[in-house]
Amino acid sequence: KIHEYNKRKCKEHANTTLLDVSRDTVDSTTSDTKKIKLILTQASPRYKENKKFANQLLEQLKKASGVTSEIVQFKTGTLSYFNEDLSNNTVLIEIGNDKSSDSDIQESVGALARSLKNIQNK
Repeated sequence: KIHEYNKRKCKEHANTTLLDVSRDTVDSTTSDTKKIKLILTQASPRYKENKKFANQLLEQLKKASGVTSEIVQFKTGTLSYFNEDLSNNTVLIEIGNDKSSDSDIQESVGALARSLKNIQNK
């Protein structure tokens, strides 16, 4: 139901930036607690546009000190499109993980916000 609602609301806004933000879950206690993952689904009908947006965002995130970042791609649509079919600027973002401290998350969110601002100003 939520996806259909979002679909109706985004219909006229193909270039609206949509972010689906969550926290990763890990088994290892040595995982990177300040890692930002940009998740894409290759089966999405807007994959090419979203990949371009994710690459721009990754380029900016790589300039941020203290955090690491990467793009993770899924080939099939079994995990849905993560709302990537709603806009040309959509990405699922995993910030840190369940082992991250509040300060880890704050630092990562700050880096993400600065990176998004830099893309918008281009």
